[in-house]
Amino acid sequence: MPNVDRDWIKQQMGKAISAEQGVLKAEKDHRERIEDPEISSVYDRVIAEDEKHLEDLKQIAEKYGFEANGTMEACGCILG
Repeated sequence: MPNVDRDWIKQQMGKAISAEQGVLKAEKDHRERIEDPEISSVYDRVIAEDEKHLEDLKQIAEKYGFEANGTMEACGCILG
């Protein structure tokens, strides 16, 4: 069985989840200011896909044994 560097994984997952949360917040904030319905619908689709990506990251983190019940203290980031 290969050696798994859990500390490195924890650090990388924390970075990835925090980054995705930041992107989602920025997209949602920008989406609220868009008045054009066609552009708004594009943002809605992008936001939906990024929300799915964030859920995927959370599932990967859970597979490595990190808790995802509101906060992910092991990764140093918030999952809610």
